[in-house]
Amino acid sequence: MSKLLAALVLAFCTSSASAQGLVQLQLVVDISDPSAVTITSLGSAALVNDASAGGGDGIDLVGLFATPFGPSDGQVAGDLQVASTSPNSPLTFNNVATSSSSDLRLFTGNTLSSTQSYSTGSPAFTGQAIDDLSGANFSPIWTVGDIRLGQISQQSSGAVVGRYVIVPEPSSLALIGLGGLLIARRRR
Repeated sequence: MSKLLAALVLAFCTSSASAQGLVQLQLVVDISDPSAVTITSLGSAALVNDASAGGGDGIDLVGLFATPFGPSDGQVAGDLQVASTSPNSPLTFNNVATSSSSDLRLFTGNTLSSTQSYSTGSPAFTGQAIDDLSGANFSPIWTVGDIRLGQISQQSSGAVVGRYVIVPEPSSLALIGLGGLLIARRRR
């Protein structure tokens, strides 16, 4: 289901809103079930070439929350990771970094010696993460935000390496598709 949702989002973005830069999405954030928020990589290339961040610096999904929120436990299911970080380690939530921010910080757990590496010719991320973010007040659906390199070590460039989009529950997506079909039919 999540791959279908990601494909629909990508099709929607490339066909209707390319002027807003939506065609360069790296992550889709499905908030349909706050107890199982799903972040899925689209396999898109990074927006910049950058290897300035360590694994512990992580990444920030800028403005994901409408109000500050800190995940409760930092535990994440899945295998979402920076595609070219070595050694590879799935990203986890950093609840300390987000407790007073509207950004969500993800970092590579305890592989602090690893280096994040991004290339405009390679996928920025791979995999998918699922976590309980119940109680979060998310930014509105279809919000597009920056994915920025974290700066825990103060050595990271803080570069924007990609973008994410917040998608609605499948029923809203179906209504959007139905509306598009009705509009297409009326034009005939």
